[in-house]
Formats: sequence, C-alpha cells, structure tokens
Amino acid sequence: MPEGGETLTASSFNTGFGGKGANQAVACARLADKDVKVSMVGNVGDDTFGRDYFEALKAEGIDASKVRKLSGQKTGIANIIVEETTGENRILLATNANHAFSTEPSAEWDMVPDEADVVVFQLEIPLHVVCIQACKA
Repeated sequence: MPEGGETLTASSFNTGFGGKGANQAVACARLADKDVKVSMVGNVGDDTFGRDYFEALKAEGIDASKVRKLSGQKTGIANIIVEETTGENRILLATNANHAFSTEPSAEWDMVPDEADVVVFQLEIPLHVVCIQACKA
C-alpha cells in the first residue's frame, strides 16, 4: 500500500460494472426463470459510467426503468485494491449519485414497483430512503 506522497506501480487495472445491488440483480437475472422480471432501482450520474451502466444492465436482461440518471451528478464508484500477497481487498467508495436523494420523502423515493414480489436491499443508498422502501415492500 502506498504511503502518503508515495507512488507504487500496480500489476493490473480493470474497470467493471458492479456494486452490491447490481451484482445481486445480475445474479437474480441469470438464475431466474424466463418469466421472472428482474429490475434495478437507484441513481447513476450523467457521466460515461452512468450511460454505460444502462447498457450493461440491458445486456443482462435487467429492467432499469427505475434507475434515475441525474444531471450534474457523477455515478458512484469504488476503487478496490487487492493485495497480491494476501488477496485482502481495500475499498474506497465515492457514493456520488447513489446518495443524491432529497432529505424528505418525495416522488424520487418511490422506486419499488407495486408488482414486486421480492425486494432485496443492500444499503448503499441512504438508510432513510431504504427504510421507506422496505415498509412499502
């Protein structure tokens, strides 16, 4: 791990789509019968990551109609450093659009479709928004 002011050379770099919620949605979509609809909810920014996210979800057969693309926001990202010798990871999270919700309940909080039979929460959007969604579900 680099010390303050130090630069180390990495052995590799990868960019991929993920996040706990998206990973759960992908797993559900891949395991579900063809008649099961899997949806993703949340926020992305209007940056390259956000635009590409919709394509990645679509490629997995996931409905992203409840994912909001927020103007002027950046998509949440995580920098994950995996130590070669131990395999231990260190994660630095920038929540960005994931946390771009009003502080009081509003229409933007209405994310869970009424027809949803199963809802999985992963707590990477503000807890007060999750709590309202959990009560609705």
